[in-house]
Amino acid sequence: MFMQKPSFIFLIATIFICVSACKNARFSNPKAVSEVFKYTEQANTPCTGKLKHDGEQIAIKGYIQKLNTFPGENRFHMFESADITSSRIEIHVTDNSTEIFKKISDKLGKLKEDEYISITIRGTITGQALPMNGICKMGTFINLSSTDYIRL
Repeated sequence: MFMQKPSFIFLIATIFICVSACKNARFSNPKAVSEVFKYTEQANTPCTGKLKHDGEQIAIKGYIQKLNTFPGENRFHMFESADITSSRIEIHVTDNSTEIFKKISDKLGKLKEDEYISITIRGTITGQALPMNGICKMGTFINLSSTDYIRL
């Protein structure tokens, strides 16, 4: 009986370490916003084309603020730095929007409208044609589906 308890404890510790490692792996090597645009080759993709890495999961680090969070539209902007003029990418909340925006607003609620908090997310790359004034550009967007893919 004595030998079984250490084995059981070792098994539980091993499972805990594996689960923790898997959760941290979701956010390993996050890219900055500007790196995402280079990674997807957005500038070289015609509107009728497909972004490089479209449909793949990616971790991104950046900043968010209250003024650029739109729960009613299931989207928010993520900035390269804590500066409104820095590169930004639009994050589309595709599932669990109530939980996702609650997690975000819990942190943003304590800040002034123009203050930023750092965020890392993991989402799916998606391309969308953006026609405007007779020309068309391909846009890079990220689909976010779970609070498990947000680190504030």
